[in-house]
Amino acid sequence: MPFTAGNAAVKGGESVLAEVKVSIEGALCSGSLCRIPNFRDLITQVVITSDAAMNNARFNLPGPVKGSQATGVEWASYSAGFALLLALAAGLSLNIMPCVWPVLPVIVMRIVEQAKQNRGKSVILGFAFCAGVLLFFACLAGANIILQIFYGTVLQWGDQFRSAGFVTAMVLLLVVLALFMFGVFTINVPASIAGKSFSGGSFAGSIGMGFLAAILSTPCSFGILAGAFAWAQGQPLPLATLAIMTIGAGMAIPYAILTSMPTLISRLPPAGRWMEIFKQSIGFVLLIIAVKLLAALPDVRKVSVLYFAVVLAFCVWMASGWVGYNSTAMRKWLVRIIAAALAIIAGWFFLKPPAVEIIHWQKYEANSIENALAQNRPVLVKFTAEWCLSCLVADKRVYRRQDIADLIKEKDVLAIKADTTMKDYPATYALQNIYKEPGVPVSMLFVSGKKEPAKIWRGIDFGNDLKKALEELPPK
Repeated sequence: MPFTAGNAAVKGGESVLAEVKVSIEGALCSGSLCRIPNFRDLITQVVITSDAAMNNARFNLPGPVKGSQATGVEWASYSAGFALLLALAAGLSLNIMPCVWPVLPVIVMRIVEQAKQNRGKSVILGFAFCAGVLLFFACLAGANIILQIFYGTVLQWGDQFRSAGFVTAMVLLLVVLALFMFGVFTINVPASIAGKSFSGGSFAGSIGMGFLAAILSTPCSFGILAGAFAWAQGQPLPLATLAIMTIGAGMAIPYAILTSMPTLISRLPPAGRWMEIFKQSIGFVLLIIAVKLLAALPDVRKVSVLYFAVVLAFCVWMASGWVGYNSTAMRKWLVRIIAAALAIIAGWFFLKPPAVEIIHWQKYEANSIENALAQNRPVLVKFTAEWCLSCLVADKRVYRRQDIADLIKEKDVLAIKADTTMKDYPATYALQNIYKEPGVPVSMLFVSGKKEPAKIWRGIDFGNDLKKALEELPPK
């Protein structure tokens, strides 16, 4: 593992202690499950001297183990019949997963409403929902075929939730569905199709809801489902495809039974005020699931997605609530075009990939400034807070400038990010009690020989002044 000792100059018999931090990442996998241990960071100190032999490794990386397969996974050896039964049981178990609960009562409620008018229509909608479930598993089976044939790998169950883009889309979809449950908007379809919404009132809507229910089941499924899916991917493609589709059939069977037997539907409570209250309650459950998915996103994206979710909710309310049944077609189109444009602009602003930090900021510590100044190293401290919008603007207008970042590196300036988000943070105490500043954003430049800041900048537009001050610093 070669490394560079930075600026540590070794002269004569002098020695330098170089602190080395090693991060280990890996997973321990069985035939169906993987665990990611938390090794934490390992820190050691290496003594560097001018006469030390630094070219011999202290350890050797192990070679491949004899007899190991390319995938590194040994599948469980179930019989085909038992494995298909296991797949069917796995599909049935999806209906009791917490992640899918909010969707299922909605589709059942819509089927009940349709059943009171036309039994044939309720059966069609019920089987359309089942088709949506099977469509999702058909997509998984197709992805499994493509990955095995063209890439020589297998499809991991729930892999889509490892994509930040997919999780973001699911969070926003759940927010929009929650708005529908609250009655913020409705989607009308032609009377010939009948029904009111994406929640299952139309043929296409029932397919979509079934597809969504299958997607939402994936992050909660484990154990028996993972075992069945793992076995399927170790088999010939036709049998693997059958096993994956069997999982989907297991999930769809209860709805096929429910819609095919009117005596079961007749035992449900009659429609009334309770259905509207139940529908609105489901909206809050959908928001809880959206928050749960939001927690899976990287920290740098969580807040941006949350901001956009609020803007998207406003746009949906605007498109539906600012027009009425008697509004002219021109007014409807104008309002909805403006709402769509606002959503697109907000999406471009909030959902674009986070900017890469071009300045290497160090965490604030009480003695970090004194230690740097004792080594004749200038220090730039940026006092900021997560809730401070002006701080975000200052970052973009000042600290995203490449010329300033280059000067900080050229002059060997220690850049410190002093977080004052919470009252008990050390930087908050220093800002209020040592430097007597009333608020953020504030930036300070310290130079050797002075305890007080040589320069202080408040506000958001001080880039040119900071550049001038950095240029006046002595060479590195």
